[in-house]
Amino acid sequence: MEKIIYAMWRAPQQDPAVLADALLADAAPALLDAGVLGLRVNVEAPEARAMRWGANADGSLLAATVGVWLPSIDDRADVEAALDRAPVATRVGYVVTESVPLAYERIDWPLGSRSPGVSIVTLFHKRAGLSDEEYFAVWHGEQTPISFELHPITLYMRNAVWRTLPPGSERFRGLVEECVPTLDDLLDLDRFYSAGGDAGELRRRMAESMAVHDRFTDMSTLQMVPCAEHLFRVVST
Repeated sequence: MEKIIYAMWRAPQQDPAVLADALLADAAPALLDAGVLGLRVNVEAPEARAMRWGANADGSLLAATVGVWLPSIDDRADVEAALDRAPVATRVGYVVTESVPLAYERIDWPLGSRSPGVSIVTLFHKRAGLSDEEYFAVWHGEQTPISFELHPITLYMRNAVWRTLPPGSERFRGLVEECVPTLDDLLDLDRFYSAGGDAGELRRRMAESMAVHDRFTDMSTLQMVPCAEHLFRVVST
């Protein structure tokens, strides 16, 4: 099997609800009918917009991702035809290797409905000058355990990008999906960094997080958007 994550950007003036409706009400049923083995849709959560980070050079904003599992990426024609129904400024498919260091303890909500909490979707480039070995050593060996220590997350999914569709599109090297239980767990920085009400500890934890990210990612081009996650067909969590 192969996994493709399609990332979608909207124009700044576009209502994010238009794209969300097109993906959830129209594209998702068509994708299920097309026989995808797994389907996860993340659509922008406007109530958490304060935590958005970054944009494309043309100002377009990361607004959704659609992750599909297929027997082969050669089978993607019907998938992309379904996604053509969604009004976007830009769409790029990323063929990824998935790693799930923290899975949901259980999925006890109806498939197709919004998952509890907020899903944070982050796209990033490798920091210039790093070898792949150095990049993965910091991302997997340092940043991942720090995330578990700092943040109240219920899911942490790493997707390492190795190919873009169409070829020649901007190739982010990593795409992370992580979930927190509630909106307040994201917007309240003391809760997000598990600082226990200590302002000094909060500053230390924020600095620690930024420092480790800066060691393996290009922070100047990082993009992040809080989303509402919808699981329609589960292969992995």
